[in-house]
Amino acid sequence: MRNTLDNIKIAAGIQHSMMENADGLYWVAYEIEDVGGGEARAFPVISRIDQASTSIGDPLPLGRDGNKQLYYIDPSFPVLSLSPTEHVYFGADVKGKNIWFCKLKL
Repeated sequence: MRNTLDNIKIAAGIQHSMMENADGLYWVAYEIEDVGGGEARAFPVISRIDQASTSIGDPLPLGRDGNKQLYYIDPSFPVLSLSPTEHVYFGADVKGKNIWFCKLKL
């Protein structure tokens, strides 16, 4: 989705999906990041797709503060869909000491 790494160590596929509701079409991609110790974690990145102009909007990486990724989704229970327009993402920091919830309305 975004090419921000200069030294890519390994190519890997990512999980992604499309969600459509009355407000539009959204692309949700789970980007993977190496957190050290041979361990990789994922975080959701959401972009709105404008079908009229055939363009993809600015990506919204969840769990990020500026350029630093603070929280990653829980691989066993990453998201709860409350409705077609509301989703709650669950995760924690790398050490697992601080939990993270993000409610998103598309």
